[in-house]
Amino acid sequence: MGRAFIERVQALEGKNGILSISIGHGFHAADVPEVGSKVLVIADADKAKADALAVMLGRELVAMGRAGSPKHVKPEETVAVANGYPGQPIVFADRWDNPGGGVPGDGAIMIERLLEHPHIPAAIGVLRDPIAVEFCRSAGAGGNLWLRIGGKATPVSGRPVDAHVVVRAVTDDLVIPFEQSLVSFGPAAAVSIGSLDIVLGTKRTQTFAPEAFTKLGVDLQAKKIVVVKSSNHFHAAFSKIAHAIHHLDTGGPFPPDPTRVTYKKVRRPIAPLDPM
Repeated sequence: MGRAFIERVQALEGKNGILSISIGHGFHAADVPEVGSKVLVIADADKAKADALAVMLGRELVAMGRAGSPKHVKPEETVAVANGYPGQPIVFADRWDNPGGGVPGDGAIMIERLLEHPHIPAAIGVLRDPIAVEFCRSAGAGGNLWLRIGGKATPVSGRPVDAHVVVRAVTDDLVIPFEQSLVSFGPAAAVSIGSLDIVLGTKRTQTFAPEAFTKLGVDLQAKKIVVVKSSNHFHAAFSKIAHAIHHLDTGGPFPPDPTRVTYKKVRRPIAPLDPM
């Protein structure tokens, strides 16, 4: 439904005096007066027409509610969903443990789920875990060690995973592209637990591109499942290599439901906190 709405908005531009329509989707975790979605319509010397269309589209956006968001797969559903496709990799975006949302990015729940299916080749990254990275760099590529992965930053990160790993590769600075920019994860390492490869970084940032894996020797084309710590910004780069893409709901710690956020600064009334 969300895509259909945007496509209809794009079709309205450049016709009947409507020059431009912009939808600001907002960022519901931000407790600021400006939080919320916005609609901006620019018309050719006709403010009344622009105002009317903006109000109409804004009401449609509010009425859409959760139906405008993509379906989210639960961790226990990922294997069945992935096996429903003949090709690979199937990319799952762990959007509620996305560092771009201000959370730690070290949740290991999907590592636990994937280890329950050791026959399925998979990869997950990038988890921020400076302690684990330092141990891996000390061991060096090819090293074998017991490693405690994730779950270190806060209680909302969940429990860590303790496993015997093989260090695939280490680097002093994992740098990947994001559109026209370069983003650093700092010192990083890739480790393997059987057929599962995990990329660990030092700096907290989103997994914007496949290079987060491939620069450390992880072949994504050989993986049935790839889990990325990102919400939306991964899509442009990963869509070029993914057979299919799904969003993942691991339950947090980023608040998936705005009605559960304790806002102090937002302007009221606002949907979905108040009846509209």
